[in-house]
Amino acid sequence: MIGGIFGLLALVGFYEPLRAAHRLMILGTVGFVFVTTSHALPLALAYEFVPGYLHANNATKSALKVDFETWAIVCLVFNYIGDALVWAIVVPLYAWAAGRTHAVTRWIVWVGFLTGAVAGWLGMLSPASSVIDSITFIGFVGFFVWIAAMGVALLRNRPAPKELSTADIVP
Repeated sequence: MIGGIFGLLALVGFYEPLRAAHRLMILGTVGFVFVTTSHALPLALAYEFVPGYLHANNATKSALKVDFETWAIVCLVFNYIGDALVWAIVVPLYAWAAGRTHAVTRWIVWVGFLTGAVAGWLGMLSPASSVIDSITFIGFVGFFVWIAAMGVALLRNRPAPKELSTADIVP
């Protein structure tokens, strides 16, 4: 959950220098909201369901189990939507924007495309096969390499702040 919040902050930070490339880059925020919600909701569910389950009779336990499993599936769907959006669309979009604006070196752009292909596009097929799911780990690691490299490159390449003159001060 904390990683999702840091990822959200990173993509918001990346948006500023790359926003000239395309407005759709705001989708990163939407994707990370889905992912973070999918990770926060189980914590809230545990606080709500566990005490009731521990002190319930068998019929109530069965009903609580069905409710909990329904919410668990909702969390998985939210995570799937967020992962598909972030890894299959947003990371390649940010990589493309970084390449288009020449904000980072070319290898960082290609790591973004590779991450999108392996973790995103191939990752959408991971529920169909455990082999595919295992391969997507490469894209998962690639995502963290890409996000760290993007952050460092964008910080190193940012323009120096302009000096304020007395004409810039509004009375």
